[in-house]
Amino acid sequence: MRSDDDGLYFGMDMKIFQKKVYNFLERPSRGWICFVYHFLVFFVVLSCLVIGVICTISEYEEKITQKFIYVEIVLLIFFASEYVIRVWSAGCRAKFKGLTGRIKFMKTPISMIDVFVVLASSVVIGFHISGRISSANPGNYVDR
Repeated sequence: MRSDDDGLYFGMDMKIFQKKVYNFLERPSRGWICFVYHFLVFFVVLSCLVIGVICTISEYEEKITQKFIYVEIVLLIFFASEYVIRVWSAGCRAKFKGLTGRIKFMKTPISMIDVFVVLASSVVIGFHISGRISSANPGNYVDR
């Protein structure tokens, strides 16, 4: 039976879990499950890019755009959650420990790209939901 040092064991288990999560998300060459996850994420992003391009074709614009916005919302929630988990799990590395370390992690090029994509997607979805953008057509962003 454990005494009052149960918190120590939990903390150690959490650090191991944090390291495993970090390796899974940041080092995709570690195991086939990790490879499958990153491949599926890549495939989903590529599929959304193709659907986004198809949405700009006037024949398909009305049919696809309204349904595609729900897919974009789900993916936005997924990628924002993944980013938060990546920032949390980066604390297992010595150079990313603490608040200043996490900020240092957020300043890495890949993390900055993730933040910009999540923020840009949020703005576009917000404009679409508010009715200011009627489709994914880039011409809607330009004053004529």
